[in-house]
Parts: sequence; structure tokens; C-alpha cells
Amino acid sequence: NERAAMALGIDVARSKFYAFGVAAAIAGLGGVLMSFRYPNVQYNQFGPFASINLVSFALIGGVGFVGGAVLGAAMVPAGIINYFVSGIGNLEHWLLIASGFFLILTLVANPDGVAGDFVKRLARFRRPSEHHPARRL
Repeated sequence: NERAAMALGIDVARSKFYAFGVAAAIAGLGGVLMSFRYPNVQYNQFGPFASINLVSFALIGGVGFVGGAVLGAAMVPAGIINYFVSGIGNLEHWLLIASGFFLILTLVANPDGVAGDFVKRLARFRRPSEHHPARRL
């Protein structure tokens, strides 16, 4: 939250600039590593719809959760779920349509993603800490 950060004395513009620089460095490193793997650049690999698909898979998994990143990475077109679906038959063409439908359902039912819902359900079964008696329900 920008207002809360400013209230704590954090320079928001400097923090945004730093985050942009770190993200650019990671993207540059990815580009360098990709250039070693593929000697020719094909611009159709970097279309806008591919980026939208990756963001939608991250939203389905749950942004801000490690388990959400793992689940979202498993759902990408070259991921493990596609591997299992391709073994069943010619269903991999329907995977993107099904994931779009699943994205809408996830955003309506669980705005935090599937991993956020899993964390909430898991929190119900945790025992309150003995060190903090005020946390008991």
C-alpha cells in the first residue's frame, strides 16, 4: 500500500524504480539464457496472448503463495497437466478454453486463487499456539 509505505517514511518512487530494475535484470537474464538455447529469435513466441495466458495461470494458482506458483506453472501449455491430458487423447486444444473457464470461476469464488483457498482451509485445522493464549478461538 503506497499510503502506508509513505506513512512509514519509505520513498515509494525509489522502491518502484528498484522493483522495476530488479524485474528488468531478471528478464534480461532470461533473455540471455534463452539466446544460448535458441540461436534464432522468433518473435511469435512472445505474443501478447502468451503473456495473458501466463498471467491468468498465475491468478488461478494464487498470486502471493508459493503453492500458487507451483500450481500455475503446472497448468501452462507445456506443463505437467498438459502432459497428462495429452496422454488421454486430443484434449490439449481444449486446455486453454478450460483454463479460461476455470479462471473465471476462480476469480468469482476465490479472489486469492486456489492456493489462497487451500491456506484458508488449512488454517481451520491448526491448533492455536500455546505461547499466545489470546489467539485461541
